[in-house]
Amino acid sequence: MAAAHGQAVVVRQTLVGSNYGLIDDVTGNPNPDYWASLLWKRAMGPVVLRARTSEDDPSVRAYAHCAPAGDGGVSLLLVNLHADRPARVRMGEYDAAAASLYLVTSPSLSSREADLNGSPLRFADEAPSMEPRGGALAADGSLELPAASYAFVTFPDAGSVACKAR
Repeated sequence: MAAAHGQAVVVRQTLVGSNYGLIDDVTGNPNPDYWASLLWKRAMGPVVLRARTSEDDPSVRAYAHCAPAGDGGVSLLLVNLHADRPARVRMGEYDAAAASLYLVTSPSLSSREADLNGSPLRFADEAPSMEPRGGALAADGSLELPAASYAFVTFPDAGSVACKAR
């Protein structure tokens, strides 16, 4: 939202050492915001696009950016703020078969754990695989977004003129 109003950069105040740090200062484990920031960096480029939801549901938010590669791809961030009910979000004219999905869920809103496409996001001996899931959208281009979750959906073949490298 800040980028749509002209703000060029958002900086986290802290990496470690507060109740909203990206890294837990006691365990050294990433907090859920760490994964959100990492996925944002991978999926969302610097060019902001207009996104809106057609439903009259203020608990579902949509944000759109050009994909980072600059080749016409488009990435969406969809957020379901409902604590206890899923939301169906339709992507419009984009090719559902070509979409890549990063769906982030958690056992509860206060959990320190998060799952990506059903697999836990945590460091073991190495960083977790953060591969997107293909074929995750319905044929009509919709996504069932679980309660209290968010998803990055990338359409690499969107062909957006606004998203072609200049």
